[in-house]
Amino acid sequence: MAWVVDVRSHPLSSRFPAFSQEPLRRLLQGHGIGYLHFGREFGARQRDPAWLLPGGYLDFAKFSRSAPFLAGCRRIAAGLAKGLGIVLLCAEKEPRECHRGVMIGRWFAAHGTDAVHFLPGGAKTQRDVDAELLALHCKGEFALQGGRLADLRAMLRGLPGMPSVEDRLAWACRRQNLAMARRFQAETAGRARRDEAKHGDWAK
Repeated sequence: MAWVVDVRSHPLSSRFPAFSQEPLRRLLQGHGIGYLHFGREFGARQRDPAWLLPGGYLDFAKFSRSAPFLAGCRRIAAGLAKGLGIVLLCAEKEPRECHRGVMIGRWFAAHGTDAVHFLPGGAKTQRDVDAELLALHCKGEFALQGGRLADLRAMLRGLPGMPSVEDRLAWACRRQNLAMARRFQAETAGRARRDEAKHGDWAK
């Protein structure tokens, strides 16, 4: 591993201070590993309203066509082409619940690079994540059986009028993006209610 690329918008952690930006950078440098923060390129908390869904959560489809995102992808791709080991770091454990799996990893898979997501006790490839998303959001006659993405591709190949696997993955990612947005809005509203209950209206 040559570089860790931090894809958190805000690379700070009160729960795990060692994973905040500066302590993490120093730790990695002590092991000869570089650190880059790609919050602008890959972070899920963007400020430009043109890239946001109603309610303020990132629209993955729109942002994955943006200049910052594509510039970040080109930088990563250039590093991989040189044989560099690059790890993307985020805070969410489960890739299908994180923009790194639903947006970043999906983009690289569509362009020929199958990312590996490291988890406690094992790992998932982006193909595994794609299979989970299809099974979750594309149920019915085209749902994956046992996560066998290659079998689905073979089944759909050449059938007139059938949506391609990439089209179905785009639909599944969109559905997952909207589900993540609803959770984000619910969590934001919950925090606001807790803050109000805790502090009250002190001005009264």
